[in-house]
Amino acid sequence: MNTNPGGSGEFGKQQAASGPIVPKTAAEALRPEAGTPPPRRSRASRSQVVVFMNFVISLVMLMILAAGAALYFGKQAFTEPGPSANGDTFLVKPNTGVQDIADQLERRGLIS
Repeated sequence: MNTNPGGSGEFGKQQAASGPIVPKTAAEALRPEAGTPPPRRSRASRSQVVVFMNFVISLVMLMILAAGAALYFGKQAFTEPGPSANGDTFLVKPNTGVQDIADQLERRGLIS
């Protein structure tokens, strides 16, 4: 039974390289050697449909995050206390126009 992955020679020994042995300089010994390249992407992952759908899903996720942030900060601004120190109650009579309401609020000092 042969357990050598190379198929010849003794187990654990590599075949001698054909040609003279050339020692490396110190700079060459410290320089990293190139490793194996990464595997190529599959043909399906390079498809234009897949690339477009990745873009669409990413865009939708960013829009959802932006909408969530806008809602959160909008709610924070809406629920924080306003500039008025007192809690006055102002009753609006039916069929009162916007300008009349604004004038009454300004006369009472509730808005400026």
